[in-house]
Parts: sequence; structure tokens; C-alpha cells
Amino acid sequence: MPSLPQRAADSATRDVDDAVNKRSWFRSLSVGTLSLLAALAAARVTSSWIESEFPDRPLPRDLLFEALPHVPKAGYFADVAVVAALALLVVYAFRGNAREVPIMMTLFGVMELMRALMNVLTPLASPLNRGTYYGISVQLEHAFRSVLAPLVGTLQSGTYFGISVSNGIVHVSQNGEFPSGHMASVFLCMLLVDKAKSPRIRAAMAVLVVVECVSLLISHQHYSIDIVGGLLLSYFVYYEYARGTWFNWLKPLITV
Repeated sequence: MPSLPQRAADSATRDVDDAVNKRSWFRSLSVGTLSLLAALAAARVTSSWIESEFPDRPLPRDLLFEALPHVPKAGYFADVAVVAALALLVVYAFRGNAREVPIMMTLFGVMELMRALMNVLTPLASPLNRGTYYGISVQLEHAFRSVLAPLVGTLQSGTYFGISVSNGIVHVSQNGEFPSGHMASVFLCMLLVDKAKSPRIRAAMAVLVVVECVSLLISHQHYSIDIVGGLLLSYFVYYEYARGTWFNWLKPLITV
């Protein structure tokens, strides 16, 4: 049986370890949260800039659009796939992988920040000649407009960092197509799941990647090059963090 001094020393060591662990969690979650907020702010700023500087953006042809059938309601599947992928990632995180949460948050923030900066390089018009909505299909967006109208009827018309108010109706849009944030998000969710730890979740994620890709194409929510760009962006961010050196400075800040 440990002596009284030994038990006291062990207790003091545990207290120090707990304090260090709490500081580590606070630091890593703070970095993850800040990266997400920075990405959100950058997306709003670049979207607003594109809208003001390129009001008459070109609407190019897409060979896959011309070769495949146009199914507008497939946009629902694209939206559902994003939500399902994020939900599965949450399940994976809370099945013994909670320490990876700050890494997940930060990589999403880095990816979206890079995407916001890339948006301004090719300011094309939306394939449907409208802004792309954050996971909300056209029909749902109109329904939400009707619900929100009475709540914002007193607001003045105008555009505030990409959030438009017209006759008391709120309209949130993203001006910038390349690369696809929907595609990048679903693919990054899949890459973040360790196949050895959760093979079923990883397999489900792979199916969602295919659903997202096909749905975006046949609903004409994104050009084919946007989808390829989204895949490449998330692939680069994940594997550069996992195997590269660009993010070595970041790893100590988000590792618990």
C-alpha cells in the first residue's frame, strides 16, 4: 500500500495533469473555433466583393451538364448528403475520438478559408444564374423566405456582407462557385474518419461522396470543375496536414 507521502505526491501529479489537459483542450478548441469564424468572415467578405465588382459574371457552358439529364430536385440529395456527412462525423468523434474534434474544426476552417480566397479567382455566374445557398435548395429557400418575412419586415432593403434584405425578405447567398464547398465538406468528412476505427462509417461516407457529386451535377448547383476543385481542395488540406510540413506549426496548437 502506498505511503501517505506517496499518495499525496500521486494526487498532486494528477492535479497537474488535469490542469495541463484542461489548458490543452481550451487552447485547441479556441484555435478550431477561431479558424471557423475566420473562414466564415472571409466567405462573407469575398462573396460581397464578387457581387459588387462582378455584377455581370459570365455563364459558361459545361459539357457534363449537356450530356447528363437536368434533375433540379436532386439538389435536395446534395443538401441531405452534407448534413448526413457532418452527422456521421459527430458520431465518429464521440465514439472514442473526441480528441480529434479540434483537428476536425481547424481543418474545416482552413479549407473554407482557402476556398473563400480561391472564389475571387474565377468569379463565374451560378449555373442556375443565382447565388448558391448554404445547404438550402431553391424550394426550401422560398419556404424560409415566407416564414421569415414577418420577422424582418422592419429592416431596410440592402445587402450586408452577402445577406440581402428586400421588402422585408432575407436572402442569404454565396457569390463564388469554384471550388464547391458542398463537395469539399463531404469529402473532408470522409477523409477525417479512420477506416480502421470505423469501417462502416467510412463506407457510408464514401457513398455520401458519390451522392453529393452526382446530385450537384444533375441539379446544376455547381459546374463540374467546381466539384473537381472541391475534391482536390479537401484532399490537399487533409493530406498536407497528415503527411506534409505546411501545417507543422499548427499541430501543437490543436493537439490534445
